[in-house]
Amino acid sequence: MSATDVSQPASGGGDLCEISVLLRKLCGSKVLIVGIGNVLKGDDAVGPLFCQRAAGRLCVKVVDAGTVPENYIEYIKKCKCRNVLIVDASDFEAPPGSVRIFTRDRIGFFAFSTHVLSPRLFADLIAADITGDLYFIGIQPAHTHFGQPVSAEVNHAIETVVAILSQLFPLSQHYKHHSNLQNVDFMVGHSSDNSNSHCPGIGRSGAARE
Repeated sequence: MSATDVSQPASGGGDLCEISVLLRKLCGSKVLIVGIGNVLKGDDAVGPLFCQRAAGRLCVKVVDAGTVPENYIEYIKKCKCRNVLIVDASDFEAPPGSVRIFTRDRIGFFAFSTHVLSPRLFADLIAADITGDLYFIGIQPAHTHFGQPVSAEVNHAIETVVAILSQLFPLSQHYKHHSNLQNVDFMVGHSSDNSNSHCPGIGRSGAARE
């Protein structure tokens, strides 16, 4: 299975549907999303920024692993999630802000990380402890030099990914109004028992349906 290119999901409904269809089968299962990146190095901040913007919008566990994802391997294993999504900046030689999703077997061929621990190695280290699927969502950076701001293209791409996933894994209205959001795993190292109790599918138009 090759990588799915969703480089222009905001302007093309077909591309948004491609990634939605690929991940729709994860709805209703226990999912963990891991963001990886360095907030001090421009577009390498993809993972942490995704985690910040996903806060309060998803019904799945979200963990900001920062620049040391290897330190979260045991935590990820203890979560006993069926499926894992990794969100990171990745250089796959596309225009800045392009978004692609890779299956685990394709990560090493198509996705090249902007930091030391390769996404394939990280995926291999946790794959043995999950019973479902592992996907890598990569966003092509424009620059990753120290002290640079996040580019407009990557900012837009992050918002698009959050929008897609918030349709697939929406936070229920009951949870929004009655739960203490500080307990959700949007905060590094914190765990909750929130396990996708409300995870509707999406219609052909991409809109969430109850």
